[in-house]
Amino acid sequence: MTHSKLAPVVTLLATLAGCADDGDPAAMGDTGSSSSSTATTDDVSTTAATTTATTTEDPDTSGDPTTSSTDTSTGEPVAPQVEIVVAFDPDAFELPEGLFVAGGDAIVGYAFTGALERVALADGSRTALGATPPPPPDTSFITGVTQDPDGRTYVALVSFTADLQAGIYRTDVDGGEATLWASDPAIVFPNGFAWDDAGRLFVSDSTGSILTIDAAGEVTPWFADEQLLGDPMACDQQAAFTVGPNGIAWTADALWVASSDRGLLGRVAIEGDGSAGALEIVAGPDCTIGGIDGIVIEADGTVVGAVNRQDKIVRIDGAGTITTLVEGEPLAFPASLDFGDDGALYVTNFSLDDLFAGAKQTPSLVRITYD
Repeated sequence: MTHSKLAPVVTLLATLAGCADDGDPAAMGDTGSSSSSTATTDDVSTTAATTTATTTEDPDTSGDPTTSSTDTSTGEPVAPQVEIVVAFDPDAFELPEGLFVAGGDAIVGYAFTGALERVALADGSRTALGATPPPPPDTSFITGVTQDPDGRTYVALVSFTADLQAGIYRTDVDGGEATLWASDPAIVFPNGFAWDDAGRLFVSDSTGSILTIDAAGEVTPWFADEQLLGDPMACDQQAAFTVGPNGIAWTADALWVASSDRGLLGRVAIEGDGSAGALEIVAGPDCTIGGIDGIVIEADGTVVGAVNRQDKIVRIDGAGTITTLVEGEPLAFPASLDFGDDGALYVTNFSLDDLFAGAKQTPSLVRITYD
């Protein structure tokens, strides 16, 4: 059953989707929520170029963990290994969305409480790190989490009430209370984070834009394009909220961005002066990745993405070919992912669809090892 203190959140999201009258939480889909506010897009680059992508599925391993890696001695596919590092308690509102991995620890953020914890990857032990101001239970939640090189933790906070300001909150180096660091009318639904090598923080806003924030907390619109906009009716999902730009990942020449509702992966060129160039659509729109959430990039440039509402992790190469890496249990609405120093991939199981369906939630942090 949906926990009573989270029920107002479900009601809010249904209202935002225009479906509060029927009160059917099972009709709700992706992570996030819509807002009538419009992100500022003045002076934002909107040049676009499109390429064609293809999708592949392994017919011999559909529905099971799969990877394109092979055993060099036999030539047979090697299945990735998936294990739960730590299971969280849904009755304590421990539904993790944001994730950042550094050294031997993972920093996770619980969407509906604002609490931040440090999880030791070796044994799953947990230590309180800090928290945002408590999100009002019927209007607000946190999404992305990241850290700067000094160890300060940054949290994206979505709020649809004047009682709590939406924006980017930051802790001290030692953790503790996260206070408002950056806010702007353009920050409506902050979600994904990525740093460049000069210390500039990129932030996706799921209403449809990408912003940058400098060291002083000054917000600048950087890119927007209608192809990245969310569509809650895409892929027949009839989702409760509109989610456009979500996970982002930085490279020296481009910012990669996943747009959730339409199942799209794009690449925004970064010009020499740091401004945004053209948008190249690498994969999608494709319903096989509808609900793509967090993304990371492998050493060879392959993008790895969490497809939340389909409970799977995919790999997308430069040609736009989509391959399923892992699918099904123990994945449960995988939201954010990050590589550890050990080379493993770590993923937060948000278990949001189960919450909306009134089913048992299985939130956790999982480790995926593959070649």
